[in-house]
Amino acid sequence: MRDDQPFLDAEIDLNDYLDIILQKKWIMITVFLVLFLYGTLINLLTPSEKYYQATAIFENPRVEYLPDPNPQMRIREVLNLENTIVIFRSVPFAKTLFKGTKLKISQNEAQRIIQNHVRLKKIFGTYFFELEVSSKDKERPLAIAQEILKKLEPIANDALKKYTSNFEAQDIIVTNFRIFYPPVMPDRVTKVVPNKKLRTILLLLMSGFLALWSPFIAEFFDRRKHRQIRPFLETIDK
Repeated sequence: MRDDQPFLDAEIDLNDYLDIILQKKWIMITVFLVLFLYGTLINLLTPSEKYYQATAIFENPRVEYLPDPNPQMRIREVLNLENTIVIFRSVPFAKTLFKGTKLKISQNEAQRIIQNHVRLKKIFGTYFFELEVSSKDKERPLAIAQEILKKLEPIANDALKKYTSNFEAQDIIVTNFRIFYPPVMPDRVTKVVPNKKLRTILLLLMSGFLALWSPFIAEFFDRRKHRQIRPFLETIDK
């Protein structure tokens, strides 16, 4: 075993890492500034997308118990927010959503529209849901919102009938699905601005990570170059 192993093959401890960072700190700073400034420029120049939006409000079907067995459970909503979203995103709902309509939209496209361009939320403190449909095409949001409500109404009312089948009519008050505010043709453009704050944070982390590794990458190529020319130098010395 050779006692005069090259220093380059020795193990590197923590001090060696710090020495490499200090020796090549300008490489690290340059890489960080170039990546961060270039990414920030692209982020700032990213244009906002323009969408048209149709909004509708509908009343959730529910049952009110007249005997009031439990004051905290007196009113029971047949479809909560989670159940309604599950119905929206189900394959059978997307499959029949535009069937028989003038809109030539496939099942896959319908699922993509529901996933990305349909938003459902509950109006706080009420039994109403707000449905928002957005699209780059001005006429599409209204047509899509109308079809969603048209398909959702029989589903909600069927669920209500099944739920109330075991009760006497005089014991409960039933509220059916009802469109409180129908969708109308969008008359203004809604701008969708990318989340530039989140992008900036991710860019900062990525730039810092790559910049931290840049001194070691530079050191690797320096040592590789040194290994290539060392045999030649030893030959000259002899």
